[in-house]
Amino acid sequence: MYEQAGVLSEVGAGLTLASNGTVILQHLGLGTVLDDLGGYNAVTVPV
Repeated sequence: MYEQAGVLSEVGAGLTLASNGTVILQHLGLGTVLDDLGGYNAVTVPV
């Protein structure tokens, strides 16, 4: 495999969670962690 970029650097990445996955993580007590890491698209699902 060959890389075309002249310099290797961070480009960022995203992670999408379905609403059902978000609800499960909130039930496991990770709701505040999701809110802290979520960025501008973070949505809190009522439990």
